[in-house]
Amino acid sequence: MLETSLRCGELIGLTYNDVNLEKKELYVTHQLTYRNYQDGEGCKFRIKKTKTDAVLYALKDFLIKWLGSLLEHTT
Repeated sequence: MLETSLRCGELIGLTYNDVNLEKKELYVTHQLTYRNYQDGEGCKFRIKKTKTDAVLYALKDFLIKWLGSLLEHTT
């Protein structure tokens, strides 16, 4: 979070599809929110577009290594 300046909702909304390890890029196009939207369904998680347009972050080598090891352990 400190390396990319992501907001909390953007960080927890990330998926593996948002990361390109070969290009060392992270794409932020959505965020995960949890609140009561007053639609009668109560509080729940929802995916929303980010406040700004899609953002592309260049990932540093230590993040690439860490994310790569996460991907190895989840497949």
